Amino acid sequence: MAKKNRRKARQLVFRFYAERYILLLLISFALSLSFTRLFLEITGYPQIGNSELHFAHVLWGGLIWFSGSLLPLIFANRRAFDLSAILTGIGFGLFIDEVGKFITSSNNYFYPSAAPIIYVFFLITILVFQLVRKQTPLTAREHLYRILEQFEELIEGDLSDIERKHIADEFIEINNKEKLVNLRQLAAGLYKIIQDNNQQLVPHKPDFFEKVTDKWNQVIASLFQEGRKPVWLFILWSFLGLISILHPVASLYVFRNNLKLPWVLSELLALNFGSTTEIRFLESLRLVGEGVLGVALVLASGLGFAGKTSAAAFMAYFGNLIMLVFINLLVFFFDQFSAIIFASIQLVGLLLTNQYREYLKIH
Repeated sequence: MAKKNRRKARQLVFRFYAERYILLLLISFALSLSFTRLFLEITGYPQIGNSELHFAHVLWGGLIWFSGSLLPLIFANRRAFDLSAILTGIGFGLFIDEVGKFITSSNNYFYPSAAPIIYVFFLITILVFQLVRKQTPLTAREHLYRILEQFEELIEGDLSDIERKHIADEFIEINNKEKLVNLRQLAAGLYKIIQDNNQQLVPHKPDFFEKVTDKWNQVIASLFQEGRKPVWLFILWSFLGLISILHPVASLYVFRNNLKLPWVLSELLALNFGSTTEIRFLESLRLVGEGVLGVALVLASGLGFAGKTSAAAFMAYFGNLIMLVFINLLVFFFDQFSAIIFASIQLVGLLLTNQYREYLKIH
């Protein structure tokens, strides 16, 4: 029994700022990858080296990634974790950008499957972010870990009244849940320190993330006003749905009539029905998936305008989710990184739709 309890006491605990770190990593990863592809496309894919040596950007990515991993092993304060998250995201973006070279014997940077693989890693990172930010009841042990992490404000002489109240609330949760005497005594000692009237408090200065969070909450409050339909969201669903419907229709029309289009349109509407059976099947699956889910989004918009908001939000959310998680794998396979812009709009639509679903649960 003692051995079992010891194993339980060593279970992993989420950091208090884990959501912040993963978000920094996610943004750095996306920007690093996007800017790398854009830079290489604009500059004609230059190489650093000579006729014998080639210093690929995967090496620079590995160096930055390694540097990011060292920081939290060496330094204890929060700034190290912020920098680690940023450097890890940048390094991983530079690394995974060359995945096509790793999975092909010909070191093919432009291998079609590379883009979907990179997209999968991006989706996994988003999933990790969602798991980290998911609100779940905390144990007394987890509350105590959070308190210890927030004590950095006291050590740095930067404790504000708002931060002290947050820490005090954590102590209340410990007193309500903890049964072990030693942990209660530790919590009581820390609480005495934090409540010391001689404690020097400073005016609360929100950091960048707090400001962004406050701004986001203000925007959401203005977008989803009680008693008013979010018409703009229904229009966004219609836009995403119509684009998803029009793409396969227009692509099939161009293919069947063998039309010659300008370069940009020909890239967007190109089909691969003239290739292997497997490629034709995947292309057909992509077109059917786009069409069906596009219809679902348009129907969701119609339900929203008709006042069936719960059903509309449910249909729009899962339609967009299936599009992002499954159909976009095929989109990135055929369209490569030109699909980034529309996929980003879809992701924003999904996040806003999820926010609307949360709003409906409350109201």
